[in-house]
Amino acid sequence: MTKTVLDDLPLNKATKSRLRALARAGQKSDADLLAAAAEEYVADADYVAKMIKEREIEADSGGPFASNEAVKEWLSTWGTEESKEAPPPTIRT
Repeated sequence: MTKTVLDDLPLNKATKSRLRALARAGQKSDADLLAAAAEEYVADADYVAKMIKEREIEADSGGPFASNEAVKEWLSTWGTEESKEAPPPTIRT
């Protein structure tokens, strides 16, 4: 078997096998599949970092925020038939 980029990565055998199967299914090389995965990962990580920074700026500006109790109550309804809308912001710091 010809050596590929996957052979040099510190991945377990099962993961390497799954990646090779995905590459074959998509008619891509291992390197092309890994490059696409890396690009998607970096884009996602950039988006998350941007959202965190925006929320930090919002928090540092003093609100408004929903109370911890209201958020806990709201989250406790997730996945139930009584699922509620997010609580309105009521607190300013």
